[in-house]
Amino acid sequence: MKQQLADQKNNILDIQKRYDELQSQFEIKLQEETNQKNNIKEMKEEHQLAIDKLSKQLNDHKNTIKLQAEELMITKASLTNKISEIHRLPHEAEMKKSVINGSQKSVKRLEKTMAKRLNLLLHRKHNSTPNISVKYGQTSPTDLSSPLQQLQQPLNDQEEITHKVKYLENQLSEANSTLIDKMLEISRLENTCQVASATIRRLVESKAYSNGQTKSLETSIDEARERVGNFERKLSLVEKVRKKNMYLLTHIFFYPYVYYSNST
Repeated sequence: MKQQLADQKNNILDIQKRYDELQSQFEIKLQEETNQKNNIKEMKEEHQLAIDKLSKQLNDHKNTIKLQAEELMITKASLTNKISEIHRLPHEAEMKKSVINGSQKSVKRLEKTMAKRLNLLLHRKHNSTPNISVKYGQTSPTDLSSPLQQLQQPLNDQEEITHKVKYLENQLSEANSTLIDKMLEISRLENTCQVASATIRRLVESKAYSNGQTKSLETSIDEARERVGNFERKLSLVEKVRKKNMYLLTHIFFYPYVYYSNST
């Protein structure tokens, strides 16, 4: 009987020792699990912050791409209008050039006509003699008016021709100024088109770069989400192991003899 009591006491001591060991292991596991949970929580928070930051950058890039696309459309429309205007201006310049050529020809014709009339006037002045009839000491008004009228008519023609020449010279000068302005405007429009083309190229390159950045950000976000998913799966596995260990320790604590008998 004493031997049985001694054996039973030894068994109880062994069970108590085993229980203490398991309790110590359990506490260590609990501490490790707590630390792991805290680490996982911190990592999840860090990954969430990274995901939020990447999402914000992605949205910013998308907005930038949208604004660049709108700017590109506006620039393209402006460039199309400028090109149409460039195509129209040479036609107007040709029309002005035709007007100038016509004006120059008219001026030359008028100059020739004026020269002929001046020569005729000089010829008449040189050959004409005043035909003044005297009767009873009086001059005839009709005899005086005839040579004056002959001299006055060419002078009036000369003034008219001079007036027309000045008018045509003014028209010619105005047409030349208009042509110069049109050519300068064409040059300005060509420069504007070159700037617009460079802007379009820059926007296209920027859009391509932004698309690359967007794809890179989307890939980073997907990778971050995948890492978070892996941590969550690991956390779920740790939780299952913890529950299993709790079950075993609880079973050992409440049914030590059964556990010891099974283990032996």
